[in-house]
Parts: sequence; structure tokens; C-alpha cells
Amino acid sequence: MLALLLLACGGGADSGETWRLEDAGLFGQESYELLGLNVDNSVLDVRVSRNNTGLLRGAGTFSLELDGRRELPLSYGRRGPPTMVTAAPDDSALLIGPDGLRRDGLGWTLDARDVDLDLRLRLTPTAEGGPTPEAATTSRRGRFGAEALIAAGDLRGVLRAGTRDLLVDGWGVLTRRRGDDPPALRGAARSALFLHTAGFSMGIDLTGGAALCWARLGDEALDARDCKLSEDGRLVSFDLRPGAPIGGLVQLWKQPNAQAELRHDLSDPEVWLLNAVFGRPTRSLRAGAATVYGPGGSFAAQALALTVRYE
Repeated sequence: MLALLLLACGGGADSGETWRLEDAGLFGQESYELLGLNVDNSVLDVRVSRNNTGLLRGAGTFSLELDGRRELPLSYGRRGPPTMVTAAPDDSALLIGPDGLRRDGLGWTLDARDVDLDLRLRLTPTAEGGPTPEAATTSRRGRFGAEALIAAGDLRGVLRAGTRDLLVDGWGVLTRRRGDDPPALRGAARSALFLHTAGFSMGIDLTGGAALCWARLGDEALDARDCKLSEDGRLVSFDLRPGAPIGGLVQLWKQPNAQAELRHDLSDPEVWLLNAVFGRPTRSLRAGAATVYGPGGSFAAQALALTVRYE
């Protein structure tokens, strides 16, 4: 019965410009994702989400994965009932208890606190890292959209976990994904690549038929609607032509690799049923070095590559 409800039921909010979880149907989900690369080449993957899905309707989840080349991986999470979820009406905050994201002027602040964890980071957009337009798809279940709230930003702060202290001084990306037809509940794989260097940012996020793509060179927004992405092991190629004369290659590092098994904010029985239908979803965030080719020659950039696979 649970499987039939999750896989067959429709209904949701209207497909207009404004989407609110409070008006969403059975499949409504909203998530904020902060991905970061620190100066020590460690990668940070943070997800804050809430849902109208299944038995845990109205509940929220905070998840954090940190992986570096020298330290053991760090994984932290908090799941809370609706009474622990705070969502600002103006979309300026999403908190699960004390953990979550808040808009702070032009930037966003990330907080997480527990017995053995104290984290406070701030992501401030660079000149080429402002917000992007939303990319959306519409199906019989409703609308699903994705956007970059900060396409590239300076990420700074401190993380303390037990006896471990980490000074964070790097860059990151903040995206928001929400709607009544989340690709995750259809078993849709995801491939995303984010690049950053001084004066340039680019993002390609492909999932479930939706493509969130952008590129900025200095203060100029490039036409990225024709974005393409292909992967061959640890080699990733990207191409924005013919919309923009930009392409290139990324060599991903073997480590770090922040991995997590996704639950999609579902109860244990619902997770088991969806895994039986689509396979077990694994999320992976890796970093690497990019070579970008443009009309003025080539230049180097740092890269973050995110994948979600069902096996």
C-alpha cells in the first residue's frame, strides 16, 4: 500500500510561478544544498530539507558530509518532526531544530550544534556568483524547479567536532530544489558540475529532465542553455556551445569523496520499498581541477562534481 501511494498518487500545488510546500500535494519536497571546497581540498556537502511525502509528512532533515585527504570522513545528521522545522515565509531560513541555513544580508549562514559538533559557516557571493533564474519542469504531478541562490561564493567559518578543529576558507555553491514532482521519487539519476575561479563561475546540474545551467565571465552572464556534460571515470567534459564559446575538461581527484546514502526524507518502510523499485541511491561529491577553453584561450578553475546514482 505504501508503495502504491508513493509511486501512483498525484495531486499537488498549481504549476504557477510561486510554489509553497504548505500548498503542495503528496510528493512535495524542498531542499537547500550547500556544496563547498576548502583551502585544504576537503569537500563539504550539506542538505537541509523538508517534505510532504509519505508517513513523515511535514518532517525535516539536516545532513552534513565532510571528507578530506588527511582526516577521517565526518558525517552528521538530524531528523525532526514538524514541530522542529522552522521555515521562514519569505524563504530566508530553513532550520531543523538548531541546525540549518539563514539568509544574512547578501549571504547565507549555516549553523549546526550538537554535543560533539559546533559549526558556523558563512557563504558570501562573489562578483560572478549572484543568483540564477530558476529552471523548472512540469509533469502531471506538478512542478519541480531548481535555482542557484549563490552561484559562487566565499565560504568561511569554523567547524569543531570532538577534538577536531577545522578552519574553513574556500568557496561554495548554494542551490534550492523544490516542487511536487521531485526526481528522487522517480529514481532519476543526477549529474552536476560547478566551477569557480576569479572572474568565472559555471554550473551544470542535470536531473530528471531538468537542466539548471549558468555561466558568468566577469560581470557578463553567458548563454548556457545548450549545456552538455559527460563523464568517463574521473574525467568530466563540459560544453556550452553554441550558446557560449566555452568548454573544457575536469580531472577529478580520487580523494576526497564525500558519500552518503539518500533517504529522501522517508520512513524506513518507504525507503525499503523505493529501493526495491529503483535501487539504492548513493550521493557522491568530489573535487578536481578544470581546464576551461574560451575565445581568449584557456584558464584553470577549481571544480566540484556531484552525482546521484541508483544501484
